[in-house]
Amino acid sequence: MSSWAAPAPEWRTVHSQWSPRSRPRARAVRAITATSTTKGMKKLVYIVVAALLVPIALLMAIVVAVGAVATSAGHAVTVAATAVCTYANPDPERITAAMEQLTSDPVDRPHWDTYSPAAGLDPGVTFESSSLEQRHQVLLSTVHTVLNGTPPHSVTTPPMVWWHTTMPGDNDDTSWETEPVPGWDGTLASYIDAFVETYATNPVVLAAASSDPDGCLPPPGAVCPQPVNNDAILSTIRALESGDDFTESSHSRASGYPSSSGSPSGAYQYLFTSWNRYRGYDEAYQAPPAVQDARAAQDVSAVLAHFGSVDWVPVAWYVGLGGAAKVRDGEWPLTYIPNPDYNHISIGDYQTKWMRHYTTIALPAVGVQAVDCPQGAEAVIAWAETQIGAPYAAIDPYRFGAPPWPGGTSTGSRGDLYTFAAGTVVYDCSGFVITAWRQAGIDFTGQFGIYGSQGFLTSRLPDAPRSALQPGDIAVYRPSASGVGHVVLIHHIDVATGIVATIEASPSYGVHIGTLDWSRVSAIKRPPQA
Repeated sequence: MSSWAAPAPEWRTVHSQWSPRSRPRARAVRAITATSTTKGMKKLVYIVVAALLVPIALLMAIVVAVGAVATSAGHAVTVAATAVCTYANPDPERITAAMEQLTSDPVDRPHWDTYSPAAGLDPGVTFESSSLEQRHQVLLSTVHTVLNGTPPHSVTTPPMVWWHTTMPGDNDDTSWETEPVPGWDGTLASYIDAFVETYATNPVVLAAASSDPDGCLPPPGAVCPQPVNNDAILSTIRALESGDDFTESSHSRASGYPSSSGSPSGAYQYLFTSWNRYRGYDEAYQAPPAVQDARAAQDVSAVLAHFGSVDWVPVAWYVGLGGAAKVRDGEWPLTYIPNPDYNHISIGDYQTKWMRHYTTIALPAVGVQAVDCPQGAEAVIAWAETQIGAPYAAIDPYRFGAPPWPGGTSTGSRGDLYTFAAGTVVYDCSGFVITAWRQAGIDFTGQFGIYGSQGFLTSRLPDAPRSALQPGDIAVYRPSASGVGHVVLIHHIDVATGIVATIEASPSYGVHIGTLDWSRVSAIKRPPQA
């Protein structure tokens, strides 16, 4: 069977480990924070997140309020999308705190016996002798492990694995919903509902956040590439790395800073080892501005050659070409914080702040207009169209499009055999819809506990009027005679014939443009941000 892979950015393996630096220093982080929106935005972020759990009318009122504070309507959309990404980019500390808020002590003896060996504790510590802090460490360690290794990458994945052992193995598996949760007065379904609200609104949980909540949605580079302007790229790097200070040397080797900690200096914060005595200068800060600019321009060109779009520049600047390749290939999620002893924000946080400065400050400064990227359902459909031709496979963990198929033949959840070349991107129907709506900042697994097609029937997801369908609406089909459900996205409506076109992943055609089968439709749903 032929292999299919997603379009740009380029998908070849990158072996270079070049990185200008390995960590943002405290002053660099302050510089990044200074590029964010008005001071009131951080509070509004939490307000909009909480609104995701209330009726759509209230959500719209809050979004309007955000728009009144923001400097433009487009800015209001950015703020609202940033709020939603609280779910799409899970925070391990907040997940752990939310679980500890819902039950007095989620680490019981069975969980201790299962997970404590991997938590780095003294093997001699037993459950009976363990402290509350040690049990917290076991839970936090497990949350980290689950987020890094169990798809989908969602805030509800760790509590689901913790209480259910595994993620639902079948596209339409709802057996977990009625399971009891020790220490919780109710079922796992009600626990997940309460967990989502606690994660988004509880002050203790919000205070436990390990990363900056103000901005974490990666720009959809493959769907909406921004103009490449070398002057704007260089000025953005300088602004976020050093505050445009070519002589910055507080962490240089010449200042006595330990070489083992990186020793970055200059406007672009090159590590001593990465600078490698470029043009005869021992450290970056010792070189004149023109030399520092020339070196940075050379490295920016290497990033663009490897990845093809400007939104990869901040990723590579933060974690190197090798680290960026791991992000591209799904090995590192955008929520990953490399070397957390020194780094304070995730890869996605840094990328978003960088792109915000690039599009709102650096590009206009050189007279270049940033691209007005699709928002909401428009972004969903734009991304979905880039996946047309991807094959179908109802098998975890590959059905969400990432990680890519490892090669060879595997048996799906219903006994079907699938064979694809290594690197092939595959989807089943619900995995495709879930991944498509993540492009607009909606995480169905995190916000609504949806893992399969029939999960979209939840009453917490608003119904859409059948007489006024919109692109991006979700049509849920009744299960077939064999008990298999199906879910599709509305692509467009032919005004002449009234025929409704869909974009969907099906066993027969993979991702394709189809026609809505009204005879099977049990519900039409529209996410709150549509």
